[in-house]
Amino acid sequence: PDDRLHIGGLVSPTSPGEYSNIRVYTRAVPEDEVMIIYSSEDPTCGMTDDVCPTPWSYKSYVARVDNPLDLRYSLFPRRPAAEVFFKCDPGYSSFDGDDHIICTSEGTWLKYGTQILAT
Repeated sequence: PDDRLHIGGLVSPTSPGEYSNIRVYTRAVPEDEVMIIYSSEDPTCGMTDDVCPTPWSYKSYVARVDNPLDLRYSLFPRRPAAEVFFKCDPGYSSFDGDDHIICTSEGTWLKYGTQILAT
């Protein structure tokens, strides 16, 4: 930029939001150096993507994954608050099971809007 300042960070459509800390560098910083600095800062804890087991389906597919509580994880179907939408394969119609399920922080799938385990 014109003022010779560069913002070190990773631009990603999966990490929108507001940030409380911005680190300003006086030079261009390579991505691997930014990651070293980022990973050494506290806190360094986080969640894995494997909170819920892979949802089971038969003759159907995942039509959409959403996470309205945290848009950064809208495509991570196994995190808490992730919502998964199923559709039947062409030529099949739904007669059993749930077409909209949500992952809980306890690692279980529930029928959306209820406390009933997904089937």
